[in-house]
Amino acid sequence: MALEAMDEPLMDWKERALEELCSPRRELVEPSSTGANRYVGLEHIDPGSQRIRRWGNDGELRSTKSRFYVGDVLYGKLRPYLDKAALADFDGVCSTDIIPLRSHSEMADPCYLSFLLHMAAFLAHAVATTSGVNHPRTSWGDIARFSYPIPPHPEQRAIAAVLSKIQAAVEVQDKLVATLKELKAATMARLFREGIVKGLMFDTNVFDDLIDGRLNIAVLPKGTKIYATHIQMDEIARCSDQERRTRLQEVLTDSVHSQLPTASFVIGVSRLDQARLGDGNTFQNLRGSAARNTHDALIAETAIKEGLVLVTNDKDLRERARKAGGESIGMDDLLAGKLRPSKQTEIGEIPESWEVVRLGEIAELITKGSSPNWQGFDYCDSGVLFVRSQNVGPGELLLSEMAYLPEEFNRKERRSILRPGDVLINIVGASIGRAAVADSRLHGANINQAVALVRLTPNSLNPFFLMSFLLSQAGLNQMHRQKKEIARANLSLEDVGSFLVPVPSRIEQDEIATALEAVGKRLLTAEQRRDSLKSLFSSMLHLLMTGQVRVSHLELMQTARIT
Repeated sequence: MALEAMDEPLMDWKERALEELCSPRRELVEPSSTGANRYVGLEHIDPGSQRIRRWGNDGELRSTKSRFYVGDVLYGKLRPYLDKAALADFDGVCSTDIIPLRSHSEMADPCYLSFLLHMAAFLAHAVATTSGVNHPRTSWGDIARFSYPIPPHPEQRAIAAVLSKIQAAVEVQDKLVATLKELKAATMARLFREGIVKGLMFDTNVFDDLIDGRLNIAVLPKGTKIYATHIQMDEIARCSDQERRTRLQEVLTDSVHSQLPTASFVIGVSRLDQARLGDGNTFQNLRGSAARNTHDALIAETAIKEGLVLVTNDKDLRERARKAGGESIGMDDLLAGKLRPSKQTEIGEIPESWEVVRLGEIAELITKGSSPNWQGFDYCDSGVLFVRSQNVGPGELLLSEMAYLPEEFNRKERRSILRPGDVLINIVGASIGRAAVADSRLHGANINQAVALVRLTPNSLNPFFLMSFLLSQAGLNQMHRQKKEIARANLSLEDVGSFLVPVPSRIEQDEIATALEAVGKRLLTAEQRRDSLKSLFSSMLHLLMTGQVRVSHLELMQTARIT
């Protein structure tokens, strides 16, 4: 399909009133008690979209509804500024706040008609004809008089084909964005509940469970890495049952991701080329005074030093490993899908090794800005950046619309001057809970009274880890529980300081922040792609419907693609 910009008058386009193109169906029906009919309400039609992507059924409806058929255009007359008009691709019933429009086949293509009702000129006409304050509505009698230049039937179909193709691409991106949002939410919930498990260190007795059928590696989450040392290999090699020894050696080879050197060297036990010289303290604490614990202590110490979760059926060894600062689980935990020990806290289930602290305990500064108007300052064209709540998005800075203030304001409000790494939290109004991290673009900027600044003490928390937790369900729940519902909902700085936050090791914080950043980037790319397509659709809707761009070939080529 070729599109051409046109300068000549639209000689073949005729000015026509909407009532020439279509007429309303006036077929009223009583709802079916069996719910046999699909029901479309205004809530099922997306603003600006020509497609119906969801619906209900009429089984629970009580009042009379309007009947519609395939090819009808369903137009929402209540609050017409919401821009709701869609082409029906199934028969059903709809709300009486929706007008089913039947196109006059000789005058208007149904798909073209559905796009016409999204034109800015039609929206302006519909809004201008509304009546009612609380529930503004237009009517068929009012919109029927709307007139517009209409192309010949073949060109209508070609225009509709181009716009439908773009809108189909938008819908694909919408679905991708929805999927990625669900993935991000699920990933956040999992990481703040389970953390990141680097891998599992199997005690020798766990390999017995593998060959005896009590454990199947396939039940472990995809990507789980299993580690061992030469100690497990040596213990298996001493098995007196040759057949069993062979099976154990095979399962160890097949399941173990990597063999690690032990964290300590013990004469008569350790292999010189497969052991390190440890500090002795952790090993001694694990072994105690019993020499028979030497092998177990070497395995457990290696798990602790390597940041692995020890998996063992030996309850006493699990307890010793935990007391030594490690993490250990038993077979029952593993079979239940738990890869590390956990505990219940005020913010929900978290890994046992994590701490929970109040944000004020790990922040060197929690403050907010002030209103320039209260101090006699006005915005100016250049100067110091002034960050407002609309500039703080959920996990991102929204800097397309920035305000500036004089240098004098910045000198006066030194406490609210931003540094890279400061965590910004919206604490007033509908956007309460949105959080982002200041970067170099905001260095030296000020914030207003609706934004809180949290500056963390060095080496306490990764700012992006904190931001991600605040945006998780557990974080948002805290904020919304504490907000004060007055004229405008708000959080105080004391509320912010009292937030409970989890504190893993710094390494794990960084890993979690990196994992969530990767998902966030995928989502941002998908949103930007969707927004670009929506912008393309809006532009093409205007250009094609006004004839500023004409479809020169009226047959839609199969090879035409929106890329």
